[in-house]
Amino acid sequence: MNQLQVINFGTAFLLQGSDLGARGTNPFTGSLTPNLPDVIGGPAAAGVLDDSVGFAEKPELDTLRASAPCIDVGVAQIDSVYLGYHQVFLTNTSGDTLYGVTLTISRLGTIAIGDLPTHQSFSTLVPVGAGNDPSVTIGWVGFSQSFDTEALGTAYIVGLGLHTSPVVVHDPESAVGCAGSSVSFQVSAAGAAQLHYQWRKDGLPLTDDGRITGAVTAQLGIDAVTPADVGSYDVVASSACGVVTSASAQFTIASPPEITLQPAPLAACTGELAHFEVGAVGSMPLSYQWRKDTHPIPGATAAILDIFPVQIGDSGNYDVVVSDACVSVMSEAVTLMVKSPAHVVTDPDSRSISVGRTVTLSVTASGTGPLTYHWRKGGQPLTDGGRISGATSPTLTISATWMSDSGSYDVVVTNDCGSVTSAPATLTVTGCRGDLNCDGRVTFADIDAFVLALSSWGGYLQRYPNCDIMFADINGDGYVTFADIDPFVAVIGTTCP
Repeated sequence: MNQLQVINFGTAFLLQGSDLGARGTNPFTGSLTPNLPDVIGGPAAAGVLDDSVGFAEKPELDTLRASAPCIDVGVAQIDSVYLGYHQVFLTNTSGDTLYGVTLTISRLGTIAIGDLPTHQSFSTLVPVGAGNDPSVTIGWVGFSQSFDTEALGTAYIVGLGLHTSPVVVHDPESAVGCAGSSVSFQVSAAGAAQLHYQWRKDGLPLTDDGRITGAVTAQLGIDAVTPADVGSYDVVASSACGVVTSASAQFTIASPPEITLQPAPLAACTGELAHFEVGAVGSMPLSYQWRKDTHPIPGATAAILDIFPVQIGDSGNYDVVVSDACVSVMSEAVTLMVKSPAHVVTDPDSRSISVGRTVTLSVTASGTGPLTYHWRKGGQPLTDGGRISGATSPTLTISATWMSDSGSYDVVVTNDCGSVTSAPATLTVTGCRGDLNCDGRVTFADIDAFVLALSSWGGYLQRYPNCDIMFADINGDGYVTFADIDPFVAVIGTTCP
């Protein structure tokens, strides 16, 4: 059996099977052959697997390959099992599917093969006859090539290895650089033939110079970039099989960050939240570093700084450093003042005095000033006036005390962080018998008051509402009567204890 066994395409593959001629008996019909050929790799020597088949490398192939560099052609002299027919094979030896493949044979017409997957073949038969040596045109999306088999003498085309046009696998990526720094762009392209590259900026070809390198390679480098380098970069990849242009990559120079919102000074009480915030714009991403008294705060790397619960030790000067990939700017330094709440250090003491005497009640307090004070008696605020002074100071003074001044006294201390109330102090005002006008002494000035107490209880209480009418019970029998006159006279000139 005279069967074709080996076709040398330069990157040898093996056509296996004994039914190559049985791919259709109707002339000008064909079929896809998934298992034909099998790629076995390495340069293959021309040869035969059957003594009845001869293989000849023709010098004319070099001319054909030079005129059609994207086609690899192998030929053999064979005797078809179908007498009167040539066998024609079309094989995709590329790594990609070829789309929209057509095979046109002179004087016979065009076969629309369609998509030809990698490593698959198409075969058909061509009648033998004068003027019928097949002139073949092959094509697929983006490519077409014609040649005449008569240039091969007595050899017949039995296989075609197809190489694809270049394709971009990975486009260059956009970049943001710093003025004076270096930037690079890289492209990944594929294609069976040798690839050539040309980088462009804004559509204009680049050439290597003191700063630009790799203008005709897969990687472009630019040193010491300036604003003049800002633009759109792409690369044209070409081969003998076609040309492809990558997507554009944009290059920009980072602009320095600009602070649009400065942090504001704060005053907070212990235990509260201290909240700082900065606003900034610039080339992203931006980074932040807050500082206290020029020292970086660990973990404070956001546009917002919250301190909770704030303590006295957090008082100080705060700023933030805003950075992009190139430069840093610093915000204004602002003060955080942490205030302590009012606190009573020493409560007022209870007192007991004789009626008519002057008494003082004092408190000691601490806390961030200013501190304010408000004294109270029985829970009711006191005001300065008459016998009372210092109602809104640390010391309360009551002059010429009356019996009615007895009671419970406290003071409310207040600052920006709140109020605190002292413990109560009890004031006890005591009198003595015979002191009917409550001035702390028994004198002739008490005679009228004593007479009024003897004659009219109601009149006495109305005139001396802050005194005790029982001070007229000199003899201590529980009644104010004429029996108290002599004892009253006896105590005139004494001082109350």
